[in-house]
Amino acid sequence: MITSGAAKLPGPFSYWLAAFPQLFTRAPEAGNVFFELLGAASVWMFWYGLRRPFGDAAATFAAALLAFSPWSALFGDRVWNPNAFLCFEGLALLAVIKLRERPESAWAAVLPVACLVLPQLHSSAPVVWLALVPLAYGHVRRWNRRYLALGLALAALLYIPLAIHEAQTGFGNTRAFIAETVGGHKKTTGMTLSFLLSPVYSLRFLTLDVTYHELSGYWGGLYEPAAWRALWHGSPPRPFHPLRLLALIASGLLLLLAAAATVRAALARRGQASHVSPTSPTAAADTPRAPDAGQSLRPFAIAALVAVVANVALLAVTSKQVFAHYVTPTLPFVFFVFAAGARAAFADRRLKVALLAFAAIVCVGGVEATLSISRRVDGRNGLAVHRAVARRVLDDCTAQGRALPDCPARLDFGFPAMLYTHGIFARVALATPIRWETNPNGFAYRLQKREDPPPPGASAFPTTALGPVNLYRLK
Repeated sequence: MITSGAAKLPGPFSYWLAAFPQLFTRAPEAGNVFFELLGAASVWMFWYGLRRPFGDAAATFAAALLAFSPWSALFGDRVWNPNAFLCFEGLALLAVIKLRERPESAWAAVLPVACLVLPQLHSSAPVVWLALVPLAYGHVRRWNRRYLALGLALAALLYIPLAIHEAQTGFGNTRAFIAETVGGHKKTTGMTLSFLLSPVYSLRFLTLDVTYHELSGYWGGLYEPAAWRALWHGSPPRPFHPLRLLALIASGLLLLLAAAATVRAALARRGQASHVSPTSPTAAADTPRAPDAGQSLRPFAIAALVAVVANVALLAVTSKQVFAHYVTPTLPFVFFVFAAGARAAFADRRLKVALLAFAAIVCVGGVEATLSISRRVDGRNGLAVHRAVARRVLDDCTAQGRALPDCPARLDFGFPAMLYTHGIFARVALATPIRWETNPNGFAYRLQKREDPPPPGASAFPTTALGPVNLYRLK
């Protein structure tokens, strides 16, 4: 579904993808491992695509930062369709870059499949489509038409289930999708302007600012003043530490240094071009080459800019509040700045040393941030919590001598969480469906942070401690 509405994504590919590990095992960890592999593939494709235009060293530098980025890692280890989106976005980006190098290659068959899979994973696909245009511009006419037709035909097969459904329902899903994204009833009287913060999130992707995860968990909105305070002074989930602040400052300096080196090289290239006499055919060959000599990176810069602007426009049109996964389509595009900066700076020994030193600090800080946030998220909504909750319900039901179908249960939360994931876990991983209900007709439980005061009625039953959270039985 799309944001808890009636509309569904236009095709079942996300379900097929998430179900793939279930072909081998019912263990829920298999899904996490599979999505981790998709995340690793995203980094590899990013590196492989940037090798030719930016050089091996610069591509490796940018790919390493992407791999160690807490934003990339945290959105790569959860079984969720927006996370798989990044892998196929990376595939589309790789295909269009390869088609710049070899327009007649079979990558023309890969590109339409990767692009048309994206809407079945997340509705922000137009952001990627628009961002790929500057990279494809000037090369499309030389693409192999047979490969392109093959790719379009394969992509069309993915939409057969949607076509059948729409024919049977009178385009019911299409109408629901339009109504829930750009329809008038979605607009509130005080239209949110949070979409203007989208570029701020893109900037966060390039640093170690993970206040979004600190304060709101894996999802949810972010109160910017609180985020700013937590950035410099810490927060209850992640208290202040001087080394953490040092890594944050290093990430900012790394970004500034990479951007400055990129701009400096671009200006040097422009100055070099302006001093070449058009009447002298050998002038260009005799002129010293700019620090970032090689093919122009202008299409990549334009692509990154288009991605950021298109994301803002999409959120504005749909009146969406900014959540991090709405902005992640810009992630690989904005990381071009590190590849461009490395390509320009690695020609200077001092700049290279400074860039590598800052990058080493950022990578270590990225590991710490990823582990810290992941432990916090998993401590509340991880598989261990799901197992413990299910086991408590089963044990309580057995203690009363009842069959499981006669043990309806209600589960409330003291933090952002979703009941349906507990239902899926019990049904798939344990093969013992639990009757979760919204009304307290049977057992009643509450899962909340350990530091919060116990809810009324909790003293009548034993409390189950689950790391940073407690499970209380209320009825």
